[in-house]
Amino acid sequence: MNKQARLNYWVNHPGIIEYMAPGYIFFDASGFFRDSENIMLTHPQGVMLFFRERWNGPAWRGHYLFGDRLRGRRAKNVAERMLNTVFTRHEAAAIFGTIWVGNRPARLMTRALGFEPTGHGSVDYYGRPTVDYFLSRGMWRSLPWSTRECWNEGVQ
Repeated sequence: MNKQARLNYWVNHPGIIEYMAPGYIFFDASGFFRDSENIMLTHPQGVMLFFRERWNGPAWRGHYLFGDRLRGRRAKNVAERMLNTVFTRHEAAAIFGTIWVGNRPARLMTRALGFEPTGHGSVDYYGRPTVDYFLSRGMWRSLPWSTRECWNEGVQ
């Protein structure tokens, strides 16, 4: 499966599309690849996307799209390795996140990964209230898992 097909498979996966694109039957996410600085890290049970942000240093906005078989501690371990990859191999200064308030599992995972909430009050494209999160390089270095291995970016 090529990278566009893999991304569209996960974006349109039951349990993910209703968070990513409520009301859509199919959402074509292949535009993600138009920016060569965007990063997609893959796992057999999902993907993690990093959209390049224009900021004071190298930064990305992260999204995890994990299927129902990748949950709990296993999902956290995969996300940790993927975040390590972006901080080490891509030299991120920061990773941002914006999560719909109603997506409690994603909010819990984001906090468990060490992200700090930076505010409420924004709304997403669909008008849903969101919480913004932030993880700087310094915050990441202080996490016990930051020295563990990176994700193998060649995994497709």
